Amino acid sequence: MVVQSCGRVVTLSFSNRQCKLLTVKNVVKADIIRHIFAYPAFMTSQDRRHRVYMSFQCRCGWHCQFLEEDLQTPLPRKLRFTSSDKVVELVRRGGGLSNLESRQALDQAIEIGRGGVFLNLTEGQYAKLKH
Repeated sequence: MVVQSCGRVVTLSFSNRQCKLLTVKNVVKADIIRHIFAYPAFMTSQDRRHRVYMSFQCRCGWHCQFLEEDLQTPLPRKLRFTSSDKVVELVRRGGGLSNLESRQALDQAIEIGRGGVFLNLTEGQYAKLKH
């Protein structure tokens, strides 16, 4: 984002769009920028996430399988890890550890030897599971 000011006009340039704003006497430019970014109108499609369910179980290593959000359509990629730490890292990178409760649930599932978690994957992460 590039901010240019010329008198009473503030121009905001984004990679995909440009906005011109007229400043008002009592409004500070920082307030205008804060107001614009309070709303997701300028979010690009690259921020789109894919919700995927990952199930895992311990059978001579950790086997991970993935399903689409509908919990019926399997994704072709299956992963296998020797350590439960790798499963935790996968869940962390996939956005599955949103709070302490989800971390504790994951730890309990690993202790039991099986479980599942929803991941919020980026386009790149999702593409790797699709192929």
